[in-house]
Amino acid sequence: MLGARLLSASVNFATNRRFVFDRPRTSRTGQAARRYAALAASLLTLNYLLLRTLTEHGLAALPAKLATELVLVCLSYAVQSRFVFASARRVPVEEPARPLQRR
Repeated sequence: MLGARLLSASVNFATNRRFVFDRPRTSRTGQAARRYAALAASLLTLNYLLLRTLTEHGLAALPAKLATELVLVCLSYAVQSRFVFASARRVPVEEPARPLQRR
């Protein structure tokens, strides 16, 4: 099961990097992979805690799972967009104006 999870995460990382968040980036693949792994571990923990909290407060398992997944998908997208696969924001540098040349 661990192997399947690792393979799935690897494919998901590569797919997201290439097709979902395809933009100019300055972060290296290794750096993005470490950030993605940290995000995945955090999401796993949050999934457990949120699902447990909702069911302990009386919500049935299925609606609790759906609510949990909806929240985490939105959170995951935002974190990947802003942190994991974020491109460096570059401020355009204006070139100095050239003096007019007389002919």
